[in-house]
Amino acid sequence: MPIISVIVPVYNSDKYLHRCLDSILTQTFRDFELILIDDGSTDESGVICDEYAAKDSRIRVIHQENKGQAAARNRALDVAQGEYIGFVDSDDYIHPQMYEILMRHARSYDADISVCCCRIVNESGIYAKLGADTCTMWNGKEFLTHCLLNHVDRKPWILCDKVFRRSCFASLRMPEGRINEDNAVVYKALYEAECVVDCSDELYYYFQHDQSTVNQRFSKKHLDWLLVPEEMIEYFSEKEERVLLDQVNMLYIHELKHFCKKVKKELRDIEVERILRQKLLMQWKKERKRHDISIQNHPEVYEILFPAYSYVYWTAKGVLSKLTGR
Repeated sequence: MPIISVIVPVYNSDKYLHRCLDSILTQTFRDFELILIDDGSTDESGVICDEYAAKDSRIRVIHQENKGQAAARNRALDVAQGEYIGFVDSDDYIHPQMYEILMRHARSYDADISVCCCRIVNESGIYAKLGADTCTMWNGKEFLTHCLLNHVDRKPWILCDKVFRRSCFASLRMPEGRINEDNAVVYKALYEAECVVDCSDELYYYFQHDQSTVNQRFSKKHLDWLLVPEEMIEYFSEKEERVLLDQVNMLYIHELKHFCKKVKKELRDIEVERILRQKLLMQWKKERKRHDISIQNHPEVYEILFPAYSYVYWTAKGVLSKLTGR
């Protein structure tokens, strides 16, 4: 049985697939299986997968009709045999020592989840230098709280910068038919984890190009992201986790503000904008009641919800400031 099952969903990524697979197969940590799910590719991706499998017995290739990235990952999870699970996207790549470092920390702390940092890269393909190999141990709840409460530049719902003990996914699968599906399960795995070890090194290289999800033209499909904080609110409400719930509520407000602006500017869809503004208003009222939030703290919310009121307020405040010298 391999120590790690590395899962790579593949769809029309032949331009970047060689680099991705080479970065995995040249890892200094060797005891892994590589599961490639060819999700109905119409380019040469499926052929490339088969060619690599013919050269390396650690590789398993599964070809399926196109069902989306979530279905591909779920299919791989169903057949994975590793003690730990890792994920890599087919247009990204990883540091040669990524799994060696993550597994060393996982073994040292008997961790359920071992985490590193991501680095966004472009065509120049710059590698990050390894640091002092420092790490911090948390339980999952502490790690989530640290990331959300302190607003650190860490995204606890990212999938690919971690290795998970396989038992983390015993009852978890990615929701199919939507984007950002990994974000919908990682926070649950973290919350249930007894031990999470967090490494400061940048070992996962998130490659942004013109076809990356983050760079695609904004569409209604991108609103799928709002399902994540909505589900997190429900999840942490059931767990009665007040601190985490407060932070997710504010995250939800932030995302609603962002999408209100995006819909207005790029989609120009009045009905969708109205629905988002209504959600923002309801959420804002709840938070104001709980925490006595004022316009001074979050003027941008008022600019979205009450543009006339916001204009009058700040004009009056400016005039008063000039008159009083304050």
